[in-house]
Amino acid sequence: MIHKALRILIVDDEESTRIIAKTYLADRTDTLLLGECENVSDAKAMIKKNQVDILLLDIKLGNETGFDLLAQFPNFSFKVIFITAYDQYVLKALKVGALDYLLKPIGEDDFHLAIDKVREKLVTIEQYQVAAEHLQHKPQRITINTREGLHILWLEEIMYCEADGGYTTFFLNDGSKPVVSKPLKEYEILLPETTFLRVHQSFIVNINFIVLFKKENCSIILKHKLTGSTKEIPVSTRKREEVLNLLSDLK
Repeated sequence: MIHKALRILIVDDEESTRIIAKTYLADRTDTLLLGECENVSDAKAMIKKNQVDILLLDIKLGNETGFDLLAQFPNFSFKVIFITAYDQYVLKALKVGALDYLLKPIGEDDFHLAIDKVREKLVTIEQYQVAAEHLQHKPQRITINTREGLHILWLEEIMYCEADGGYTTFFLNDGSKPVVSKPLKEYEILLPETTFLRVHQSFIVNINFIVLFKKENCSIILKHKLTGSTKEIPVSTRKREEVLNLLSDLK
């Protein structure tokens, strides 16, 4: 299949990164470089003047971020590949939004793979908003991929997560149970630790649903906020004191 040339805009405040990206793009016959910018203001003007297919966008642009630029276009249709130096918190935000990114220094194979992959990928505006929430330390949602497709979940609706081998089931307040083909450890990292706690090898719970700690068998009771039904979750021995201290602080 013959594809039209992808119109690409590079937005990065580091000249060395822009040079590398331009060098890689020069080797492709299916892309057209529209230009390069090093700040949000210039990038905004370029996007308004041109039809952009792919934005190669640095996360940190001086005192602003790539998400500040995207916020200027609430209904944009272009695809975004974020460029970032290794930053654990930034990468977590991008993963929570299920967004594409390249790490600096950009490798040639990774660069071409990202361009090829993003061409066909469908990404919603909400995914960028979810990532921005986490980057701004205001997490409210998380994205998960199931066999049915992409789901965006409100954190307050997640009662608990349960491991089943390499799969994780999300038990939600509305009674639904989406399943993802990723291990529980993945979500121990992605879910905000201020709200979610791994209490057992097989369980992560939303602490806001805990109503009781049962000392006799070292377990906690979660209460469904809609139906009032309860669920008993085991607590591992090594997590006992942490859970007790947490519940004490919540009183």
